[in-house]
Amino acid sequence: MLCMVGGWRRLSLVSDTSGRITSEKELVKLVAQRLEHMGCRTFSEVPFMYRSIDLVALRASGQCIAIEAKLADWRQALQQAKPCLLGAHKVYLAMPAHRAKAVDRAMLKAFGIGLIAIINNAPRVLVRARRSEYIMTPYSEALLDTIAKRSQRS
Repeated sequence: MLCMVGGWRRLSLVSDTSGRITSEKELVKLVAQRLEHMGCRTFSEVPFMYRSIDLVALRASGQCIAIEAKLADWRQALQQAKPCLLGAHKVYLAMPAHRAKAVDRAMLKAFGIGLIAIINNAPRVLVRARRSEYIMTPYSEALLDTIAKRSQRS
């Protein structure tokens, strides 16, 4: 569960007057706002391994949730999300609803990766992520250390 149960369906966040998501940055912002409303601390573009994670949410318990956002290409998002399983407790893809329909949910479930769709400018979990079976202490500690250093700077 992400921060609390059921809260994903209640809050509507408006991104623009048309309701159409036009950038990954906007998609990340909508998900981050929702997670913050649910009590998580969020960090965007967090360096991890050889790239950056689009959004990382940190629960009060210390549990890390990685979110990879894509406007269209769910396969690319999945490839980018897989390394996150080494450092984050849970991993999600986030996409606009009309693109999320095309995602192979069985493939996501095989890896334990969840799916968040933006429906009417509100993030909704369509597939719940499982706790990562692949998490490795050195990677999770490195991710938490990166977040801690960023927190000290702000």
